[in-house]
Amino acid sequence: MLSRLKNIFEIEQVADIVLRDSITGNVKFFSYFFKRLLDFLIAGLFCFLIALNFYTSFINYIVIFYKGYILGLTVAMCVALFGVGGAVTIIIFYVPFQLALNFVLICFASILMENALNKHRYKNCYKIDYSFLVIYLILILVLCLLEAIFLPPMLKSIIYVS
Repeated sequence: MLSRLKNIFEIEQVADIVLRDSITGNVKFFSYFFKRLLDFLIAGLFCFLIALNFYTSFINYIVIFYKGYILGLTVAMCVALFGVGGAVTIIIFYVPFQLALNFVLICFASILMENALNKHRYKNCYKIDYSFLVIYLILILVLCLLEAIFLPPMLKSIIYVS
């Protein structure tokens, strides 16, 4: 187990979760919360900026694909490093949070892409209401807060027991 923990540092640079700190119990609430929040705020900002133009709005699919790829990479890494215990832990605790966060991002990107299409179709006659930005920010804030509260202690306890 200790030799596997030494190799996590290189792998977690690509993965989405700071496993080494979670497993050893050194994860700080605010650092984990703000890392997750910043990650999804940057993705949302990128989707917003890309969808301002109709011709580049399809790039939002690449952002969504990237977030799914990182989720799959993290699950594969935990299964490879921690075996069945890591797989059970990730499937029960990590994947639902990430699916909820990715679902919010997909809804946000689809609204942005629809707005870009309607603005292109109706030119200057279409007025975009940006109130969904506030809803996106609130949902991301709540989900990241719940993840930061519940996920690190559960990862530590379940992986150590296995």
